[in-house]
Amino acid sequence: MRLSDGERTGILRAVSGVLPDAQVYLYGSRTDDTLRGGDIDLLILLSDQQSETIGSAIVLDDFVQIKIKLSIALERELGERRIDITLGTHKDLTENDFLRMIWPTVIPITAPT
Repeated sequence: MRLSDGERTGILRAVSGVLPDAQVYLYGSRTDDTLRGGDIDLLILLSDQQSETIGSAIVLDDFVQIKIKLSIALERELGERRIDITLGTHKDLTENDFLRMIWPTVIPITAPT
């Protein structure tokens, strides 16, 4: 995983400030240690409780508002960076073609030890 300890800490802090129980994963080119550069692609899975709180039928406005809040929090933590945010639920992992495709390659982002 091509993220520094500081980047991992900042990502986790930003996400937990907006979605405290969400799980955060890295996907895309940054998962390959042999490559260089590239944007940061994040898959953020809402907890079951967060999914229920937002509503069983999550409307586009909810996702847009969450992504805006996450973008602001990530910029505060990491500075101006190219970051792609994909939001989903555990249910989406079986129902969304894109998430089914990337799921085998994702790496959980955990706090540095």
